[in-house]
Amino acid sequence: MKIRRLCIALLLVAAVADNAIAVTAPKAVNIGSDGERQKPVVLVEDGVAVGCRDKSVTSVEIPAGVTKIGNGAFYGCKALASVVIPESVTEIDWYAFYGCKALASVVIPAGVTEIGESAFLECWALTSVEFGGTVAQWEAVKGKDNLFNVYVHATSVKCADGVWQKPVVLVEGGVAVKCLDKSAASVEIPAGVTKIGNGAFYGCKALASVVIPAGVTEIGENAFDGCTSLASVVIPAGVTEIGLEAFKGCTSLVSVVIPESVTEIGENAFASCTSLVSVVIPESVTKIGYRAFSDCKALASVEFGGTVAQWEAVKGKDNLFNGYVPATSVKCADGVWQKPVVLVEDGVAVGCLDKSAASVEIPAGVTKIGNGAFYGCKALSSVAFGGTKSAWDAVKGKDSLFNVYVHATSVKCADGVWQKPVVLVEGGVAVKCLDKSAASVEIPAGVTEIDGTFDGCTSLASVVIPDSVTRIGGWTFKDCTALASVVIPDSVTKIGWEAFKNCKALASVAFGGTVAQWKAVEKEPSWHKGVPAKSVKCADGEARL
Repeated sequence: MKIRRLCIALLLVAAVADNAIAVTAPKAVNIGSDGERQKPVVLVEDGVAVGCRDKSVTSVEIPAGVTKIGNGAFYGCKALASVVIPESVTEIDWYAFYGCKALASVVIPAGVTEIGESAFLECWALTSVEFGGTVAQWEAVKGKDNLFNVYVHATSVKCADGVWQKPVVLVEGGVAVKCLDKSAASVEIPAGVTKIGNGAFYGCKALASVVIPAGVTEIGENAFDGCTSLASVVIPAGVTEIGLEAFKGCTSLVSVVIPESVTEIGENAFASCTSLVSVVIPESVTKIGYRAFSDCKALASVEFGGTVAQWEAVKGKDNLFNGYVPATSVKCADGVWQKPVVLVEDGVAVGCLDKSAASVEIPAGVTKIGNGAFYGCKALSSVAFGGTKSAWDAVKGKDSLFNVYVHATSVKCADGVWQKPVVLVEGGVAVKCLDKSAASVEIPAGVTEIDGTFDGCTSLASVVIPDSVTRIGGWTFKDCTALASVVIPDSVTKIGWEAFKNCKALASVAFGGTVAQWKAVEKEPSWHKGVPAKSVKCADGEARL
């Protein structure tokens, strides 16, 4: 039937041609031996090969005109042994041939300029790679390293004018992007490289020595992460920043030379370098990232090229003294800086450097206690503050001193003792309930917002909310499973997300204003999820929750 229709169509074309009428020829179709129209194996959309209809196919010829082999186009075609890529293709996208385990050879046309990440991942049999262009053209192809990973055994590319050999270190645009030989014990990064890319030597466990050329100005994130055999490294002058986790987990690293050009040491840069015994930090460094030397259990000697005053100005210096670092001082050019119990930076108590301390004294100039500054200080039972009680009241973040790990109940100030309240208030906001076992609470007058304050206070059975409160924030009473009743004052104009979620005993809800006022209150979704009460009692009647 379909053949007949095709013949009719051709006769119509011939007929209109006789009448000198221009027509468009019908698109070619694949006709099987049974006369049925065949769907193409390769699905093409807008010039992109987006998929393979038959995962069991053994050979494929991608149609001419295709410009891109799309993301995962042949993913999982385990039997695919040969593929013909047309000259029109310019890009092979991510995971294009991922899992094509039978693919033994591939010819990449000269027009290809980019190969996406993991494009040939798990192509176990791929040992022969050819490229239609010159060696110089192949050098310019972006992402060519994606042909050479732990799952691909090819070691070279046959080009039109010679053979390109897989290098130990692949360089693209002045960036050392990847070490292609994970078993290499020593590596000399080529001259001309200006950056060691993110993760370039990640997991090169056999790498014991590396020569970094003088032109390098940047060491990227995770550049040498997990190089467990690397014993020493000289960072060249010109490098300004040591990236996040750059040398993390280099467990054999005993010494490191940081040049005067470095201004910042990134987060976790030398974390878990368990053999690192000493470090010299140049005076050019102004910032040390979070946990930069955490778990450096052998690090007993720290030197700084500048003065004690300059060291005091270094941001994040507490990150040298946490996570099992035994060093207790820093030798500076004009003296020794001793590690304090409480480290203060720009008026902020950023950390307690002695987690075993039973008592601490916070200087009078402190205006804020940093998030988690006293986390894990389980022995801390005595806290003193150099300023007055009113000055202590104005300190932000003091709730960080009163959590499940800190047993202090008061702060000794210059003019008396500040007692830990049940509800901690800062700037008119009730920020935290400091007694999770409290059965009843009266929120102080003057509080305008309650924000997540009583989340998880499972013993809380009753609460008094003052008329000054205008907002009950998200999760404020979440999981207060003993809370049986609540009176919301008519001053409240907004109730946040899941504010009373899972208050399973909350059978009575009252509102100080009218039904109309209640309806005007902005209520975010699920604010009363899991609450048994179905209505709210207002001054002039009842309304639905």
